[in-house]
Amino acid sequence: NSFYFDQNLLVSALEIPNVIEFSSDVSIVGNDSMRFIFMPPLNSIGGDLDIGYNLSLSELSIEVNTVAGDITVESNSMLDSIDFVDLYALYGNINVLSNPLLLTLNVSELTNIGDSVSLIDNEALSSINFGAVIQIQGDLWLQLLPSLQNITGFNNLESIGSNFRLIELPVFQDISIPFLSTIGNDLVIDQASSITNLDSLTSIDTIGGHLEIKNNVALQNIGALMNLWVVGGDFR
Repeated sequence: NSFYFDQNLLVSALEIPNVIEFSSDVSIVGNDSMRFIFMPPLNSIGGDLDIGYNLSLSELSIEVNTVAGDITVESNSMLDSIDFVDLYALYGNINVLSNPLLLTLNVSELTNIGDSVSLIDNEALSSINFGAVIQIQGDLWLQLLPSLQNITGFNNLESIGSNFRLIELPVFQDISIPFLSTIGNDLVIDQASSITNLDSLTSIDTIGGHLEIKNNVALQNIGALMNLWVVGGDFR
């Protein structure tokens, strides 16, 4: 059923035995000395996967085909890379929050995300790969990523079911989602201080909610939105 490995302050490594699936949640939280997680290839996790507050964890590579709930990786102080190998189905959210040394995030095989992608407050994050994703059912939310210059890792994304938020990205220069055509709710670009144009958004034709473009001091034009036909809310 569930697997909880929480608050084991002196354990330096976690090796999970040869299981092929968990029918409910997997929680690996608050293990201060744990540097490594060794997990066998999994067919599925039937609930949420939570990996957080592991102060010494330096890298995370998990091979799992299906996650029925959410994936949350939060506040791992030394974590520098995340790699979800062979993840083909995610029915919930993926939340990567407040990992200050995280450089790379790789989720390269996933084509559809059942809810939202939230990448927030990861100071060193500079490389994102969601290269196979075609559809995000919920939000795509990127905020407080001061090292991120582009999001070329969403090259095949065609639709976002709810909000697309780019907020507080001081060195961000290129959105580069060439096939994105539909945003179900709001598009917000706020405090992307280095972006000069929106040329990679030329395929967008429908925004179901508001269009907000504000506080982008280097932005020179928004001509790339010339193919936009529908804005369901305000344009501000």
